[in-house]
Amino acid sequence: MPSTPFIQSSPVLGNQYGDDSFLRAHLQRRLPAEMLAEIEPSLAELGESAGGELYRLQLQDRLNEQAMSVQSDGRLAGAGRQALAAVEHVSSWLSHNDDPRRLQAHARRVAMTLGRALELALLVEAGDVAAACRFAASPVDLLVDINSEDSARLIE
Repeated sequence: MPSTPFIQSSPVLGNQYGDDSFLRAHLQRRLPAEMLAEIEPSLAELGESAGGELYRLQLQDRLNEQAMSVQSDGRLAGAGRQALAAVEHVSSWLSHNDDPRRLQAHARRVAMTLGRALELALLVEAGDVAAACRFAASPVDLLVDINSEDSARLIE
């Protein structure tokens, strides 16, 4: 059975006011109709900005913040590269393995690797040098080549 690679697009936020039915219902209950009619265009405009330009700026700022904290200590950069290498290894492995039995046999190792890579990346992002180095001292990439037949027998 041919498989297609898993591709997930980045999250897209819509109008944060227009998409929030709870907030709109709450304001309708709590505010006089004429007041709500007066401020609703501004709320819709702010909601569009929050889900659009402000969200993009916030994402850019997070990237800048991470780059600054990683540059402050070379050990953090090494830990960050270790986390990224583990994610890239999983991505490469998944793109070359489409047999459902093989995927199932390695699912735990894939999940553990991604979880450990995320945890390490969060430590790097937080700038916690001691914790990141201590965590990186243990293997992050747990996706090792194992005998798939043996693993497949375990799930039968």
